Amino acid sequence: MGRKPKKKDIAEYLWHSEPIKINATNDNWRIRYGYLDSEGKEHQTTETVNNERAKNQFLSYLLLREKEHKAAKGTTVASKVDKTEIETVEQLLYAYAEHTKYLHTIGDRYGWDEGTYRANIGKIRNYIVPVFGSFPIWKITRVDMRQGFKDMLQLPQANGNHKANGARVSQRTVYDCKKIISRAFKYATDDLELITENPMLGVTVKQPKSGRREVWTEEQFNFAYDNCSNPQLKLLISLMIALSSRIGECLALTWSDVYDNEDKHEPSYIRVYKQLVYRSEKFIEETNGRGILKVFDQVRSTRPDAKRRAVFHVTKTEKEIEAKTDRIYVAPEVIFMLRDYRLVQNQHKQLAGDSYIDDDLIFAHEDGTHISSQYADDMFSALYKPLGLPRVDLYSLRHFSITKKLAINGHDYVSLAKDTAHRQLGTIQDYYETPEDSVRIDTAKAIGKFLVRSDESDSESKVTISLEDEDFAKKLEEVASDSAGKQMLEFAIAMYEKNNSGK
Repeated sequence: MGRKPKKKDIAEYLWHSEPIKINATNDNWRIRYGYLDSEGKEHQTTETVNNERAKNQFLSYLLLREKEHKAAKGTTVASKVDKTEIETVEQLLYAYAEHTKYLHTIGDRYGWDEGTYRANIGKIRNYIVPVFGSFPIWKITRVDMRQGFKDMLQLPQANGNHKANGARVSQRTVYDCKKIISRAFKYATDDLELITENPMLGVTVKQPKSGRREVWTEEQFNFAYDNCSNPQLKLLISLMIALSSRIGECLALTWSDVYDNEDKHEPSYIRVYKQLVYRSEKFIEETNGRGILKVFDQVRSTRPDAKRRAVFHVTKTEKEIEAKTDRIYVAPEVIFMLRDYRLVQNQHKQLAGDSYIDDDLIFAHEDGTHISSQYADDMFSALYKPLGLPRVDLYSLRHFSITKKLAINGHDYVSLAKDTAHRQLGTIQDYYETPEDSVRIDTAKAIGKFLVRSDESDSESKVTISLEDEDFAKKLEEVASDSAGKQMLEFAIAMYEKNNSGK
């Protein structure tokens, strides 16, 4: 994969795969390796050598260069795998799980962050391995796969999933397991070249229907918003609506991300390219901190001995940032709210004095420390519960915002996708479209008016107008908009006066 580098393009060697013999008739070998170029960008490519001696020499060279890199940069996740240790499906699955850590460090969309990694390891251990684990990877067939997924539905739900005793595995869990094992076998065929045919090709599992998230109506939102007296919460709600962002992205906003151009009479915008999440120290070390912009000090945790740290993790690729998709334009009203809130935060700084920890965060405690998503959810619950509103979470505000923007922009999915960071427009259509499609309703009304006007043009002597209609005044205004309409209006008035002259 990737272009063949020139020697001067390689600044550091990162990893390499096990050598693969191209065919049995000659002594040619192929070795895949990753490297950093002179600009610090990561690539991967292959080297082909024509004898075993050259293979061993190149491997020795790679090992030496990789050792130098690790000594300078610390440990990194290795994407190379000892293929000789992979014989069963179970061994393949765990090897692939470790490989996803590496994918995460390079921003690959199939990489697993720490939360996803832990959840998927649980699925592998509890559901996939009991059904498929003992199969040799070169013997398992599509028939085995199809039967295995049927058998998986009969497994008991693992403990700790808040299910009733005796509950069976859900269709959603089986579908998620299918995605994991499909990608693992793709890794075995394409990357490791352990097998020549993927046994998951043509194997399907029914995808469960996803229900729509509970979202407030516009009236309910306005009621909650008008009754919010907490300035920090009100600003958080406002930014989630204005930016259509996730809660972690809002909590990661800093004042340097706000580009206040109102005094310059230019569009103001906020950069959204990172999120506040928690990572264990072990995961940070294993991934060499790739993708992490900042690790918050341990002493700020309520548990100083905790192994999990709050971090800023990037959510945009370099390509997306270059395309300015991290910019979300905001109205002057939002900028004015931010200005007012900064005055409140400055008061906190003065009161805290030297004990204030200034990380430039917009959303912070009175001592400057970051606030967690759980703390934000608690503030939100304290707002709507006393008001008797339906139970929702802060993430539902993202859905509310997207639905509202669709109604305002005439369902322009392309521009909205830049605000929401959805790479697939179908995601917006599937999850955010409202059943009451205003565009379709307006189109139906327009077609109706078109048909009525066509019918009127075919019948010169037939004029029908209902004086008892509640919208009569509005119809008169529409009819009288042109000369032909005025003639029709005069005719209607004359007919009305004639019919009522004797009353």
